[in-house]
Amino acid sequence: MEVTAESLVRDVVLNVPGGVAAMEKHHIDYCCGGAKSLRQVATELGLRVEWVLDTIAKEREGGGATDAELLDVPLQQVVASLVDGHHVTSRTAAERIRSLAADAANEAPHDPTITELRARAEKLFASLLPHLVHEEKNLFPYVRSLARAAEQPGSPAPVALFSSIRDVLHDMEEEHEACDLEMQAMRELTKGYATNDATPPSVRALYEALDAHEKDLIRHMHLEGNVVFPRAERLEVKVRSQAPKSSRRAM
Repeated sequence: MEVTAESLVRDVVLNVPGGVAAMEKHHIDYCCGGAKSLRQVATELGLRVEWVLDTIAKEREGGGATDAELLDVPLQQVVASLVDGHHVTSRTAAERIRSLAADAANEAPHDPTITELRARAEKLFASLLPHLVHEEKNLFPYVRSLARAAEQPGSPAPVALFSSIRDVLHDMEEEHEACDLEMQAMRELTKGYATNDATPPSVRALYEALDAHEKDLIRHMHLEGNVVFPRAERLEVKVRSQAPKSSRRAM
């Protein structure tokens, strides 16, 4: 893939080795901001797009796999990796960050930054944790059913509690965007999680945990929004079109 200033962020991440590393170096949101061009995100972040292109080129030299390969991995396998990997990481991070935020608040009780940061982190997890449950109990089981039906052409389409998976995916994407906004607000509040020699150890630990979780959550949401969701939507159309007519009328 030839990368230019007009290339979309998600296309770079999906098709260019080292694309994710390049985005992370510039703190470019490649999940909810995946549909933006490199020029647009560079402008929004106050960067020269040439710097971004240079970073992508340098990371590309290292080679390696790309996320485009996940487009050919069985969908059930991709979903399982999300649940067993990123979902577990998010739940572990929520517990750790809440504990670290409490420690930081005790060590710096009058610091307005810590007070607001703790409130924003709590808001993030109050949205994110139920989101994970909804995916695991409702969305992903339906996606697995679609994948199984696709392996047996002509079999009945799985029963859904909605007219189309697109309705559910729209809600999921809105929740992704809400989480994304909270993470951006926390990064801005802390000036990029910057520390100095006077930063209390508890605050430093909190910043490090939030920074690490932001990276993992952006990748998590990218894999869902740019890999799993589009594939699931296409799969539903395919399965329903191939299902017996009686099955289609029942949907």
